[in-house]
Amino acid sequence: MRPAPYLLRLDDHGLHACHLNDTGCTTAARFATGDASGFADWLAQQPGTARYRLVFDLVDEHVEVESVPRVRGADRRALLGRRFAMHFGDSPATWMHALGRNADAPHQEGLVLHGLTRATALTPWLDAIRRSGARLDAVTSATLLLGHFAPRTLRLDGSLLLVSLTRCGMRLSHVDRGVVRFTRLVPGIDAIADGALHEIDRTRAYLCAQPHTRSGELRTVVLAPSATRDLPQHMSTTGEGGIQHIPAISLLPPGMRPAGNDIGAIEAAHLCWLSGMPRALRCRTRSQRTGTDERGLPRPVPYTTAAAVAGALALAAFRWTDAGALEREAAAIEARTASLRSELSRLESARAPLPAAADELLAVMGQLEREQIRPLPAAVVFARVGAALDATPGIELDHLSWKPAPDAADATTVTLGVRTIDAADRPTGLAGDDALVAALADALERQGGRAFQHASAGQAGSATRTAAGPGGSRTDLHFHFRTEGPQ
Repeated sequence: MRPAPYLLRLDDHGLHACHLNDTGCTTAARFATGDASGFADWLAQQPGTARYRLVFDLVDEHVEVESVPRVRGADRRALLGRRFAMHFGDSPATWMHALGRNADAPHQEGLVLHGLTRATALTPWLDAIRRSGARLDAVTSATLLLGHFAPRTLRLDGSLLLVSLTRCGMRLSHVDRGVVRFTRLVPGIDAIADGALHEIDRTRAYLCAQPHTRSGELRTVVLAPSATRDLPQHMSTTGEGGIQHIPAISLLPPGMRPAGNDIGAIEAAHLCWLSGMPRALRCRTRSQRTGTDERGLPRPVPYTTAAAVAGALALAAFRWTDAGALEREAAAIEARTASLRSELSRLESARAPLPAAADELLAVMGQLEREQIRPLPAAVVFARVGAALDATPGIELDHLSWKPAPDAADATTVTLGVRTIDAADRPTGLAGDDALVAALADALERQGGRAFQHASAGQAGSATRTAAGPGGSRTDLHFHFRTEGPQ
């Protein structure tokens, strides 16, 4: 019988090497952040038969939900490579889950991409394992394990906002049918207090604004770091829907206890799940994407040949069994094409020609495509600024411009020119000019705006005020919008 593997847990405080038994986790070694050389020395002292599994819980974890064209083979690999490079750069560990084809666009499919936005937190530890020649069986994320196992263990279903508290802070993850679609880690929060409730409300508001999330279907579940398994579940309300509190120790198998301050209930659950996780949750590491194993050596030729033969047989079987389905799908596509051509002919005969030449329409489409790849698309800017203006009656838009922020690659600088309406035209009880501008600044901040430096009541950072009429004034506001959601 092979010995159980070492379970390695990496977070922003360092790395723990543990053994798992029936009563809990036993710490075999512990290394502080940046002590990858000490970890390498410890690996050199372990027997050559030792195996390792690693789970990371880092603030740099990020999830992207994408809709891409349905392609196969080399085209699909190239497309995924570009998407991963665009969102995660040189991430040392990545993970993907296919959501299937979109109902509204059958030629598109949904993907969930998971990775690290900063490689330096994980790369030194993986390099130490690779240089030592140790066998690394699996690498995964604590967020993936929580999203897969926690709903099954606690018998929860539907769209969930799982909130877990560890020594690194508060992790908020949106899990929909066992798949993590969003995650963020707020450092410095270790208990549910006013600050934690504010972050939960902000995250709920962001998720409910996404097209695939409905406010009434999103349940918030807090895994409370309680010391007793018998703590009753109870409900408390905050915002819309309420919060359900469940003791985190309920995630552990019966009889198992946390090991102390360094390995709490959530961390112990991560290690339990790591020891028996399915292969589908394993992240791909950089060495696997370049065709080498964790020791950096080429894959053995016999195994490569066997894998190629098995893949060819599987492909032949798939084509044989699916030939009829493909023919039926082709017939349906042809029928749909004929129907669309008939509809197009009817529309062309019933309507006048387009008011613009083809080259002008192509120029407009090109401009729209360029807007889509800007740090912040025009539709997003209009939606956020419009929502802020709707929340601030008494202020009208004068002009709006935006450009990439020179000091931040993922931010957009927006200049918003507004004017307050004349005092004679304002409804009774509406605040003065300074109060209106301050209310607009707060509304923009709730929409994700940053760099508001209130020098005085009603003035936001870098604001310029000029007279606009007998009872109103004109103000230019300068602020930043991040590309991602609330942080």
